[in-house]
Amino acid sequence: LSSESPEMRTNACRVLGEMAFRNPEICRAITSHELVVPKLLLMMDSNGRCDAGLVLNNCAAFCEHSCTSMVECPGLVETFKKMATCNNSLARGIAVGVFNCLSRCPAVAQVLVDARVVEEAL
Repeated sequence: LSSESPEMRTNACRVLGEMAFRNPEICRAITSHELVVPKLLLMMDSNGRCDAGLVLNNCAAFCEHSCTSMVECPGLVETFKKMATCNNSLARGIAVGVFNCLSRCPAVAQVLVDARVVEEAL
């Protein structure tokens, strides 16, 4: 994720996304590392938004602890709100999927309500 090459960062996201699929331990490792989620959020503001978003989607889908860690990262909810209203239909679908997964976690649901996700992004 630290590579200067956009292609390498995209490939790293694809690998992380595959590793996180149905693997709560990997999801927890990804979202607990202090640098990974912020780097994924930076990528989501660029062309790698879908690949980076899918990593976080898988983490939210397969590990409740990841949901809590994710929403503690400054800017995560706002980044996905922007993604949910962008012109790219794939990116919108990923953002909606992330909100769906996050909303299933009781500790996180109120964060989404407070951030007005339904009113402003869905």
